[in-house]
Amino acid sequence: MQGWFKTHDGLKIRYGIWKPEGRPRASVVILGGRGEFLEKYNETIIELLDREMMVFSFDWRGQGLSSRMTSPASVGHVDSFEDYLADLHDFMLNIAGPSKSGQLIMLAHSMGGHIALRYLADRQGIFDKAVLTSPMIQIHASGFSADLMYTVADLATGLGFGRAPIPFTSGRNDYLGDFENNQLTGSRRRFERNRRLLEANPGLLIDAVSFGWLKAAFDSMNVIKRPGFAAKITLPLLMLAAGSDKVVSSRATKKLAAVLPDVSFSILEGSRHEILQETDPIRARFWQLFDSFAAVPACFADN
Repeated sequence: MQGWFKTHDGLKIRYGIWKPEGRPRASVVILGGRGEFLEKYNETIIELLDREMMVFSFDWRGQGLSSRMTSPASVGHVDSFEDYLADLHDFMLNIAGPSKSGQLIMLAHSMGGHIALRYLADRQGIFDKAVLTSPMIQIHASGFSADLMYTVADLATGLGFGRAPIPFTSGRNDYLGDFENNQLTGSRRRFERNRRLLEANPGLLIDAVSFGWLKAAFDSMNVIKRPGFAAKITLPLLMLAAGSDKVVSSRATKKLAAVLPDVSFSILEGSRHEILQETDPIRARFWQLFDSFAAVPACFADN
């Protein structure tokens, strides 16, 4: 089932709900990363349904089939990560929360994992457990210092170019390039599948980053660095870093995991950034860790 909800500022957000054939043993909310969309998680959704879990997800504002805010529309943009947090809370209050069955598990990737941490710190008691893959704690600088990146993004945004694409990101989407040069997955089969999804529906495409998004990302990452932030996340967490990640810093993920109150941390060696889009052996390891952590009983009392 797919539908739409409106945000506090009038944007349309696409969401999906998937139910297993029998009584759900638990519910999972999938939070995708920057530039991702519902269809990209079809395989993961099927695997969760096979585990008798109900699944909820949505396209973040500015990507997927949710409202875009830029011209061209393929530029990923947000004014502030507070908007992402507000959209997620609306989704939980009005859609996922009232419909869930059993314990509620968050499964969040990259930017979604970053927003998850912010949300879990602010909104205790909504989720029972959370699984984060390659969470965006710190962006991999790729030859540029973080201070320089922030300074340029802040200056451009202040001059009114917040929604303009950062030049060196324009026209770049790993799934429309060469498999050999991509930073996201070592699975050629899943790489080609995601390429076909984008070619079949160009409206899903994000191929640039706005100056405003980058500034907003740095502002939000600075929130996570504040003293006492980690102590506010008290639910059980499974945090997974990719051993060959060139998009976000696995070292920063490990450093944060060390100060979280209740966390299991693992590095999936050989994995590029998108663990759930990786090769079969890496994904098998992910599901082994997920199943052990989730530990969902066959029978439960609804809550």
